[in-house]
Amino acid sequence: MPNGDLYSKQAPVMNNFFQTAGLTKILEKLHIKPDSNNLEEIYSDYYDKNNNSEDIKELNKAIYNYFASFKIPDDPTIYDFLILGLKPSDLIATFNWDPLLVQVYLRCSEFTDRLPQLAFLHGNVAVGYCEDCLNYGLINGKCSKCGKTFTPMQLLFPIKNKNYADNKIISAFGKKHKITLKKLL
Repeated sequence: MPNGDLYSKQAPVMNNFFQTAGLTKILEKLHIKPDSNNLEEIYSDYYDKNNNSEDIKELNKAIYNYFASFKIPDDPTIYDFLILGLKPSDLIATFNWDPLLVQVYLRCSEFTDRLPQLAFLHGNVAVGYCEDCLNYGLINGKCSKCGKTFTPMQLLFPIKNKNYADNKIISAFGKKHKITLKKLL
């Protein structure tokens, strides 16, 4: 969105992410001196050295919380027009981590139930999943099969060994929507 979210906050790109997001302090706190300005490269390098540390959890949480703070503007956005212009048989497969598409989807659902399907191929802060049943829904929701509270989706993966098939929920999204994609092609 060219004017940003409700508070004019812009969704950053991978390069200069920490500067744009105002998260350079987390790099300093964790003593990360990156060789790159690219979020995925910084994360991957740090993950290779600290993959199960509390620091990685803290880094993930800071990035997750940043994206979770986004709110849709009151006025219609390009997402509103996209969602309302598609049919239930259509699919929006996205790599966006921010919650804006989900928030717009919910807003549009107040006016119609003829909405496209959504697939979050790289995680999303507004969507959670059941680790046991692999159901998914809004992050504050519960699994319709077992009643467990949804777990937040993983956003970042080390790019040197990126394998989405190893992530149960992202793999499940891919399998579920594979049929839809074949119909669309």
